[in-house]
Amino acid sequence: PPSGPPSGPPSGPPSGPPSGPPSGPPSGPPSGPPSGPPSGPPSGPPRAGMRSGPPAGPHVGAPAGRAPPSGGPGQAPGAHRVPMVNPATAATKRRNVVPLGPSASGPATAGAGAVTAPRPQQAMGSASSGQPAPGSARINVDAIPRPTTDRLRTSDGHAVYRTCPEEPPPLPCTRHTSIDKGNALPRYIRMTSHNVPASRETAQKCGVPFGFVFHPFAELEDDEDGPGYAELQRDSMTGQVDEATALVRCTRCRGYINCHCKFGDAGRIWLCNLCGMKNSVSQMYYSPVDGRGIRRDRMEKPELHLGTVEFPTTPMYQQRPPQIPHYLFAIDVSSLSMAKAVPGTVIAGIRTALDALVEKEGQDVKVAFVTFDNTMNFYTIRKGNSPFILTVPDVSDAFVPVTSEFCVSLKENKEEIDALLDALFTMFTRDRRPPQCAAGAAAKAAALALAPTGGRVFLFTAVMPSIGEGMLEARDVAAKDKEKDVELMQPSQKSEFFTNLAADAAVKGVCFDLFTFAEGEMDLATFSVLAKVTGGELFSYSNFHAVTHGEKVRREVHHAITREKGTECVMRVRVSTGFTVAGHFGCFFQPNPNDVILAGMDRDKAVAVELANEGKVNEMSMAYVQVALLYTNAKGERKLRVFNLAVYATDDISNVFKCADLDTVVAFLAKKAAAAIVEKPIPRIREALLDRCVEALLAYRRDVTQASSLGQLVLPETLKHLLIFTIGLIKSSAFRKDASVSADERTASSLHLLASPTYSITLSSYPMLYPVTHLQEKVGNIDANTRLTCMPLPVALMQEKLNSEGVYLLNTGDFLILFVGCRASAVWTHDVFGVETVQNMESLHLSLPSESDEHQSDLAKRLGRVVARLQAESARHTAKYPQVVVARQSDPSVKRWEDIFLSSLIEDRTASTSSYVDFMCYMHSQIKSRLN
Repeated sequence: PPSGPPSGPPSGPPSGPPSGPPSGPPSGPPSGPPSGPPSGPPSGPPRAGMRSGPPAGPHVGAPAGRAPPSGGPGQAPGAHRVPMVNPATAATKRRNVVPLGPSASGPATAGAGAVTAPRPQQAMGSASSGQPAPGSARINVDAIPRPTTDRLRTSDGHAVYRTCPEEPPPLPCTRHTSIDKGNALPRYIRMTSHNVPASRETAQKCGVPFGFVFHPFAELEDDEDGPGYAELQRDSMTGQVDEATALVRCTRCRGYINCHCKFGDAGRIWLCNLCGMKNSVSQMYYSPVDGRGIRRDRMEKPELHLGTVEFPTTPMYQQRPPQIPHYLFAIDVSSLSMAKAVPGTVIAGIRTALDALVEKEGQDVKVAFVTFDNTMNFYTIRKGNSPFILTVPDVSDAFVPVTSEFCVSLKENKEEIDALLDALFTMFTRDRRPPQCAAGAAAKAAALALAPTGGRVFLFTAVMPSIGEGMLEARDVAAKDKEKDVELMQPSQKSEFFTNLAADAAVKGVCFDLFTFAEGEMDLATFSVLAKVTGGELFSYSNFHAVTHGEKVRREVHHAITREKGTECVMRVRVSTGFTVAGHFGCFFQPNPNDVILAGMDRDKAVAVELANEGKVNEMSMAYVQVALLYTNAKGERKLRVFNLAVYATDDISNVFKCADLDTVVAFLAKKAAAAIVEKPIPRIREALLDRCVEALLAYRRDVTQASSLGQLVLPETLKHLLIFTIGLIKSSAFRKDASVSADERTASSLHLLASPTYSITLSSYPMLYPVTHLQEKVGNIDANTRLTCMPLPVALMQEKLNSEGVYLLNTGDFLILFVGCRASAVWTHDVFGVETVQNMESLHLSLPSESDEHQSDLAKRLGRVVARLQAESARHTAKYPQVVVARQSDPSVKRWEDIFLSSLIEDRTASTSSYVDFMCYMHSQIKSRLN
């Protein structure tokens, strides 16, 4: 199918609304689907500026929320229909639908029924020269589904969820407390649907992805309990642990005993819920059962009543003695890095993070430091002595000149480490530094240094590796050649250095977190393999400016070092009979189809797992998933964490849709698409996303709401926002059809999708836009019931909702952009920034006043609380710190931020993609075409 709506103009506008409710299906099929992708750019003018006039107000664009089923003819429970502004008939008005297609009295022709061209979105301050898509002019844009008000409402409530197969979990954006009643908490593992297909035919027909997103170190609420801690089996006489029987496992599938297993023969056998094998119960583990077959000691053993359990391990689960965390910091001190103040910025973040680690009781870490330009400097730290520097001038064959005492205890050597950080801050500012950067050699040396123990490398560089091992060359000259998209997304074929280094580091338990500050090309597709394969993360700061990015970098460095993490992780997924594991999507190394190796795993990482039907299971029988994660914690203890989940299998497609989890579906599709970016051209990935969306909505229309008119776009209630999230993904930097998107930007965006948990993916796919020109009285104040800051109502991501006299706060997940219209009130700018007029604003040098400022106005205080809540939520769920950036409209000094702000308005039409309204019409035409 084409990657977007066709570009040809429509044959004419609709002749009018339908004269009455449809009386039957069209008398003939449409003339045919679009013959190909758009042949040229849209005819409408590009977006420019903002419209003048009165402010739209905080409530404009807010959806009506979750509409209850109307119970009208052909309307299935949970169906959502798109309202219109002026319904043509009373029947249409009662059902609250948009007749997007032709009337039933005439055939569905290409000119009247199918969407043949996208509507050019009217630009702010200019007129539209194009024709709207048929049906789009009649859609009430204020009432079409958007993840705005409903999500804000659910995030301000607080629910209690007891994990069980009968009840789907609340949305990730919902504030809730989960209680483990036999299923793993939804913060750890979420299925795309809480009712899974019972057969391959059902899975293919329903179109909903079949899998789950796994987030093993997710941040929990204060009133939520973590995993239960189980004990190893011990001999009742000697108290010794037998390694072979210490953990109770199935003799066939090697699954771990869990609360879904059943006991028989008076407790002497247990039935594996995964493969059905009957296993004997050892004398050490035996307990009598009651009349229902339930063990009498069930509540005394966490593994028999909890969904998530953590076990200690024996030496057979260890390749080497477990180690406390080892951190190595490699810092670029080349001339460009020094000119941009990169070392000073990152050292400030490292210092605060190490101070925080020292305060943690019962934990210690070992640290080491390396700096590099065209040489490498290794620093040995000894108690009571000044640091000793060893310089390696040969970067063509990297090695570690220090054989011992390179990584030292943080708590025992805190004073010496502080002295070294003070010295590094000024050491390289005294003389002129060389421009070359041996980042590849430094990465290899770091991996060699940590190979005996495993650990984490934090590598900071401002220049592409330009000398020594791993030297790279610019190759983005053909970025506009779309046939080379795949080549530019793959590691350079000229050098396999980073690919081999990453695989070797992953096996040895060495993880890389990369921080890049390059102005030009960095060839991240090659360099970022270090993070992608080892389970690390890429922090990319293109066009780094110390004033704009300084606070953001310091906080993100601090967070990356101090966040909860595990090392030397091995993950394996097991599923019950009738199902199989079809694939994994994330940042990891996979030496075989079953095991996933993550040299590092932290609270900001998630992995998507695709499942498939291997056979047919009985209707409403249970399907089981068990994920085992072997890892070393921050105390140097080797642990096994087991996650169990039981859901119902069904052949009723309506049940699959009823229990679908939108956020998980979006995250799953995003991760799968991001993983394919090194294998398929961008247009094919976009087409695959569109196809998956069409297939799901088509199945719902065909098999659940058969009696609905073809002129209605019917959406399942649980997936009513799937269209807007799909267009958000398509318009993201990872998949956007735009020659201005560099290969590095595309790589960074795709890695973000591949590594991030659900919350971060959905926020980046549909950013939240808040009008803050006139804050209501309660906004910015603490709610007495929820004890949270009251938020303004978000508005739709479209320019017609903006006003040149308004001020807007956009949360992209990466930044908070405070966009000030060119005609904003002087009173507002004075109250917040102390600037008399908008024209006097120098955006780059403005910031919100601090909470401790006694002279700030009430407006500034309340706006500051709104920002603080958004930043706090981001700190809980993502690795990013959304720093506030002030951008005045038409200010040349912040044109880049204005462009980012405008490109985030994903509901508008761009040069290469349609608007949200036209996208809905296009998807509806595709559904009708396939139905016919």
